[in-house]
Amino acid sequence: MKCNKTDISATSENTVYIDNLYYDTVLYEFVVNDINRNKLNRIKWHGRDCPREVGKNIAYREINEETYELTLGENDGKERVVCLARRYSPHNYGHLLCETGIPIEYICKQNNIINRSDRVILLDDDSEEMESIYWFEGYDADKIRQCNMHSTNIFIPMADTVIFNFKKYISNINYNGMRYIKIKNRVLFGIGNISPWDNNGLWSGTMMSDVLEEYVKKVYESNNKDINREKNVITFVKKRGRRSVLNDREIAELLKRVGNENGLLYEEFNLEDICYDHQLEILSKTKLLITNGGSSAFCSFLLPKKTNMLYFPIYGNNFEYYLFSKFNNKFNLFYYELYDKNWYSNIKTLDQSYDVNIQIVERILHEMLHH
Repeated sequence: MKCNKTDISATSENTVYIDNLYYDTVLYEFVVNDINRNKLNRIKWHGRDCPREVGKNIAYREINEETYELTLGENDGKERVVCLARRYSPHNYGHLLCETGIPIEYICKQNNIINRSDRVILLDDDSEEMESIYWFEGYDADKIRQCNMHSTNIFIPMADTVIFNFKKYISNINYNGMRYIKIKNRVLFGIGNISPWDNNGLWSGTMMSDVLEEYVKKVYESNNKDINREKNVITFVKKRGRRSVLNDREIAELLKRVGNENGLLYEEFNLEDICYDHQLEILSKTKLLITNGGSSAFCSFLLPKKTNMLYFPIYGNNFEYYLFSKFNNKFNLFYYELYDKNWYSNIKTLDQSYDVNIQIVERILHEMLHH
């Protein structure tokens, strides 16, 4: 079919609909069929500036040849909107969730695309192959494994079709040598200034709380988990590597004892290792959550409402504490630094890992149990 120029219409300052988006099967990139970039000048992949480019930019060129038309999503006759996005720091659960996953949910809600069955999430296929997307902590096999694991866990509940690698997705399609594939769906592009690491106020309002709860509902439903079950577990989310709590064994023993004394079970996990199904099973039953700072703490977003959470700080960075404190309808936050003003004097390593005071932790647990 002979192609027409792309029609671009704004939905907000940072988001547009692209009615005719193309994919170049030779250069492996998405193409806007227009040489005029003006309509997309202010559209960003992500909400804050990245030290390096993330993935390829969308190309602009005039396409004057036959193209293959492709509708994305299940073949049931239902029209689905495609959300075109890129994974920001995808090996890090917290960044990926808050800077790609939740912004997509937000933009979809703003455009009344609520149901999973109304959406296709299309993630730039070049991302996994390019070193630049791993700028945050380096590029290696373990980061790729984490990228794949976190990407699957975060995005699959959000849409009935999620495409992580478009090049691979179209590999079995016979498009008869045509260079360009036209995406027949309407394409929503640009998730703009929605990162909580941007000081834009969006994450402090009730809107983001509602978006988060809708996302969590989708996660539990798609994994066949009951978020309203009995809460009878103390859960410790452990962390390896930099900025972690060193005396975690002491904490674990304390939590087991406190649990036994109060008729609660004890569970622990590391976010990088645990099966997602098992993680949700534990979180759905959690009455008290104790967590390191960093990406491991963001599993708290999947907790049932009004769970008590004890959060150990990150040295020199209290951003996460302020982020979590904005969701006071989500969980009751107990911040360790408010109880132990001198905790940073127990930093033992160059990577800013530290010990915590077990007596203080026990006192906080008592307060949490009687909250």
